[in-house]
Amino acid sequence: MPTAKSFTAFGRGNGLEDCISRSPLNHPTASNTKMWTTLAGVNSNNPVATQDQIDESLIMAYNLVYNTYQFLGSCRSFFIEDGETEWDNTVNNIVLKKSGPGRDAGNNANNPSEPIDRVCNSASNLYITDDQRTRVQANMPNSIGIMTHNGEHLDNGGQLMGYSVFGGSFLPLCAFLGNRSFSGSANVFLLTTDFDLQNNSLPDDTSKNAFVQLSGMHFIAKCFSEGGSSSYVEDERILDPANLLAQSRSEYEGVSAGSRAQITGIDFYTY
Repeated sequence: MPTAKSFTAFGRGNGLEDCISRSPLNHPTASNTKMWTTLAGVNSNNPVATQDQIDESLIMAYNLVYNTYQFLGSCRSFFIEDGETEWDNTVNNIVLKKSGPGRDAGNNANNPSEPIDRVCNSASNLYITDDQRTRVQANMPNSIGIMTHNGEHLDNGGQLMGYSVFGGSFLPLCAFLGNRSFSGSANVFLLTTDFDLQNNSLPDDTSKNAFVQLSGMHFIAKCFSEGGSSSYVEDERILDPANLLAQSRSEYEGVSAGSRAQITGIDFYTY
């Protein structure tokens, strides 16, 4: 792991741009949420939290916001016609960059966002793209929110379950997206609330979700596949949210195309 510069930050939100939100991320009027988790693993299937779990989730939230160096994983897409490879692109890992939002052709390893760069700044965003065929996207906002058992505000009787981090406007924290044209795509999202999972038009058999643990933290994984041209015959589809893996391959008259996306871990800065 890379070593970060040590620093001390004061001000609202312990140096973050925003204080911890008192509005629960699973507020029913905000997201109609059915599936949620704190970073310590208290979730909608088991909404019982000890004080130790609440405290642990807050520590994890600050670690995720401040100390994330990179998301680990890979995203590959390919298109082969009559034995000739038109493209075969692979993107590995995603380093949080110093400034955002924006698009870059590399993994920004030479322009990383250190924890000190995130003090009182806006969200750190990173996109890696190659003609939209392989895109790796991370949204690391300076926002920490609460989870309550009944989705109510704390001052309206909400029962605190713990803390989590969410992408701005409920975007995924991390997404590996492959082959977004021609033969469809294989995609993996990392989330802490299922707002996006419940509000889409994807058929049930093209999207699967699961609670997962990654680098000691708990999330929701969403794996989904979107079809391409109606001329293609889908030969393979793997949606394995427990392993944050999605894979799709199609065949049509001498054409073979597909994609594979997987998230495998998170690297953090040390001091």
